[in-house]
Parts: sequence; C-alpha cells; structure tokens
Amino acid sequence: MFTSGTTGLPKAARFTEGALAAVARLDLGADATRWGGGAPMFVSTQFAHVGLMTKLCWYVRRGSRLHLVDRWRADDVLALVAAEAMTVIGAVAPQVALMLRSPGFDDLDLSAVELLIVGGAASAPSLVAEARERFGAGYSIRYSSTESGGCGLATPPWPVDQGDDETIGRPRNGIEASVRDDDGAELPVDTLGELWIRTPSAMAGYWEAPHATAAAMTDGWIRTGDLATCDRLGRYALAGRRGDMYIRGGYNVFPSEVEAALADHPDVAQVTVVPRSDAVMGEIGVAVVVSRGRHRQDRPPPPDRRSRCGRLWRPLPGRGRIVPMSPAPKSQSHPDPQLVGIERVLVTCAHPDDVDFGAAGTVARWTAAGVEVTYCFVTDGEAGGLEDEPDRARVARMRRSEQTRAAGEVGVETLEFLAYRDGRVEPSLDLRRDLTRVIRTYRPDRILTQSPERRWDRIGPSHPDHLATR
Repeated sequence: MFTSGTTGLPKAARFTEGALAAVARLDLGADATRWGGGAPMFVSTQFAHVGLMTKLCWYVRRGSRLHLVDRWRADDVLALVAAEAMTVIGAVAPQVALMLRSPGFDDLDLSAVELLIVGGAASAPSLVAEARERFGAGYSIRYSSTESGGCGLATPPWPVDQGDDETIGRPRNGIEASVRDDDGAELPVDTLGELWIRTPSAMAGYWEAPHATAAAMTDGWIRTGDLATCDRLGRYALAGRRGDMYIRGGYNVFPSEVEAALADHPDVAQVTVVPRSDAVMGEIGVAVVVSRGRHRQDRPPPPDRRSRCGRLWRPLPGRGRIVPMSPAPKSQSHPDPQLVGIERVLVTCAHPDDVDFGAAGTVARWTAAGVEVTYCFVTDGEAGGLEDEPDRARVARMRRSEQTRAAGEVGVETLEFLAYRDGRVEPSLDLRRDLTRVIRTYRPDRILTQSPERRWDRIGPSHPDHLATR
C-alpha cells in the first residue's frame, strides 16, 4: 500500500498475511475467524486509503455489503445511511462535520446509527458532542497510520473520564504506545515527545527502501512523527508534528509538493504554502503567491488545476494570498531595526479586547512594515459586560465579530479563538496543547503576550485568565 509516510516521498508499505489477520483480530476480537454476519456500510475513503485496504479481508469474510459513491457528498451519504439502516458509520472527522451541516439532516431517520468510528484527522470536542447529540450514537475517536495497518488508539464511544474527548484515547487491546525523546528513551507522564506505536498489524517495512524503513521503525515500534503527551490515566493527546506535513481531511499533505505544482502556473513567480486550522477539514493549506503581474494583486490567478497544475495532482490550498513581493531574507536590512528578521508574529491574549487595550499601536506598526500578525484568543470574552443579557453565547458571537473588525483596522486578517470559558481559564495541559498547536501552525518569529508578573497595585494584570494564558 503506497503512502507518503512522514517524509513526503511515495513508499510502498508491505503487509504480510499475518499482519492482515492481526487487523481482523484487533477490529473484531472473537469474531475475527467467523464467516458471515456482516452489515451494510458505506466506503468513506478512496480504495488506496488504509481505512479500506487493510480491512477488506475481514469485510469479505463477514460478507459486509459495501456501498460505493461516485463522489462523496454529505446529503447522498446520509440518505444512504438512512435507507440501509446502517448501525455504524466509519468516517474521517471532516466528513462528520459536513454531515452535521447538511440541511436535510433532521428530515432523515437515522435512528439505526449506534456508533461513529472517526479517524484520519482531529475531532474537536465540540464536533464530538454535537455528533453524539444529533445522531444519538456513540463517537469513538481513532488514531492510527498506514504503517500501523489502520490500528492504534481509541477513545470510548461515550466518555468515561472527564476530558476523554480531548485526547486520542488509549491503545486498543493488543497494541502498545509510548512517548519517546529524540534518543528513543521513554518519557514520564505529561512530558512532550514523539508518539511511538507497536502493534501486530504493523507493516513489515517499506518495499525496497531499507533506509526509510529504519527511519520509521525501531525494534518493532513505529515512529509516528506526531508529538504527544500521555497523562496519568494513560490517555494520549496530540500536540503537533515534527516536520512540515499537515493533514487535510485525513490525508497527508507536504507543502513542498503543493508548491511545486503551483509553481508550474505561468502567472506564479514565487509561492510558499503554510497550514492553518479549519473547522471542517482539520487543516488546510494557505498559498502565499507572488504574481508575475498579469492579474490584479488583490485576486489570485484563475484556478487551473488540471492543465497548469495537473502534472501531479495534489490537494491545492483552500485559500490564497497574493503579495507584491516575497518576504525579505532575514539577512536583508529592514527599515525598522526592531523588526529585522521578523516576518510573522503571534499575539496571544486571554480575552478579545486585551490586545486592543495593550498593543494596538504596536501591531499597526508591525503590519504597516509588512509583518504578518495573527491573533490568538483563549476565550471569547463572553463573561464581561451586558450583565442583563442571559444568552452568553450571543455575547461570545458579538465579541468575536467586534474583535474581527477591530483587528482589520490594524491590518490583522487571521484570528484564532480557542473558546475556553471566560473567567475559568487554568494553566492546564489542555491549554498548553492548544497554544502549542497554534504556534506550530503559524510558526511565528516573535510571540507577544501579557506580562507574567503579578501586579498587586493593579487588578487587571492579575486577572486569573491573564496569568493562566501567560
């Protein structure tokens, strides 16, 4: 089975019959060797995806009826699930998000659905909660890779311990997981390191690629390339990746490959691709393009995915930004000596208006000098003001809208809201994980945040949310 793995170069993961038999045992338990009893299901991924290929043997053994769709559309899939009274939905997280957005969702009888098994991309806790409520079914987050044969870690369908849905769960029966440092030594609880997995379903290695195999596997352990922590309950939480790769809708994307495809377009002089978080796809690419001048600078060249960029299909970026020139090299002199070597800045604050009170002028100076500034707000600021308004969710929406407009006034276009409860922020591992994800997404050269010093003479700087965010 071909995979990009963690390096971007196509490699063939080789599976033995024993590994495929292990996939069946891990997925079915005592039913692994039984014939018949399969249920209808729809194929949620392409045939080349590990979600189908390593499972196909036991699908055939069980006599499962697999429904194929010409093109995956949420409305069509939901209608199929209802018509066939499917009890289990296997999908990647972006597909679940699209199903929940379907205007016909509430008109269908989906009462037969008992369980959603969701992997391939991160499942936000809000997505998990909404899916459980609207489907009336359990939701199990799955974590695996092509190299592991599609078997790895899982969360319980219904939460057992608080915070279960903010993790990727525990290793499934028969599988081991560990967090290691750069030398391969196991790290203690709550320490960030690389996630390793050992499973009988793992590949035997990459076909005719011994060096790549050695880089990916050590003594039977798969080095996933994902950064993670393990808590005292044995649950693992992801915190980014070691390399440049990002995951779009369950598929690995390497910026260098996308850049090479876009560079073929005659109107593209220079291009760089960076990831950003997305509510549906998990992550999407953003292409920063220098035009050759044949198109308006405020509008990307018309898309031409197959003729100009069609020499090698890639998931092209979901958004683009046309700039008049590429960022200056870090060695080049800058008109503002304080900004030499600074191309990207991340501003992190507890509440939406903190940056306006404390640093709006500084931010405006940075953006005027060509620095790309991103805002990250831990809360929506829904607890403050409008004491007579009982609908705090409405206040949160209003705060986000106000802050988006205020950011635009000082040249900031990208905002991240982590949606922690206003007035209840604690310096937790969850907060550290989310802030780490944002930092790894935008890769700032500088981070601006509130002072970590407690000010006894002023209550504002000592706000618990401010102290936790620092």
